[in-house]
Amino acid sequence: ILRNAILERKLLPGTKISLLAISRELGVSRTPTRLAVQRLATEGLIIMMPNQAPRVAKPSVKNIEDVFYMRSLLEPAAASLAARFATAAELKKLETAIEQGYLAFKSRNLLDFLNNNTKIHYLVADMSRNEALKDTIKQFLDKSTIILSLFDPFYSYSEQEEYVSYQEDLAILEAIRLKDSKLAAKRMKKHILRAFKDLPLDSLDEVTRSFPRLK
Repeated sequence: ILRNAILERKLLPGTKISLLAISRELGVSRTPTRLAVQRLATEGLIIMMPNQAPRVAKPSVKNIEDVFYMRSLLEPAAASLAARFATAAELKKLETAIEQGYLAFKSRNLLDFLNNNTKIHYLVADMSRNEALKDTIKQFLDKSTIILSLFDPFYSYSEQEEYVSYQEDLAILEAIRLKDSKLAAKRMKKHILRAFKDLPLDSLDEVTRSFPRLK
């Protein structure tokens, strides 16, 4: 319940978490509530500090830029390799995930949308046949999913705007299916950078950044 409340943005980034209030709402003792909060902390959704109330995570602009910068380097490489090694069965799975993601958007189901978005990128990483690359990508995808769950302008997107993302996913699929490694890498990088630029980072009110906005 707490996880869904964060992912559905009923609890905003930086919000203090009251263990007592949650325990009362769920009708359980503080012990299972504390354990649930600790699990969410390991996922990166909650920040726990000594002698302070837990808070919903609020990634810094630098952290967000770092994650998307790494994704913009790693995932095009995976897409390039996927164009060499992907099987027909894997391409079908990728196509299904893309279609399900678009349906999740149209029904305005953020949790399903994020799950399918992550699945799409996991599938491409799997197709690379490079275990080290795949494992590293998955680490950054997990971080990225948290960022998107907190800040992605999901509910403010028009259907036409989300259609752009859907078309980008299909374009990546097409390049992989054509076994065009350079095109697959180019389209994946464009897709990741567009997703980054759509994030409302100015709302975080940070003056300093690690480097100029990704381009």
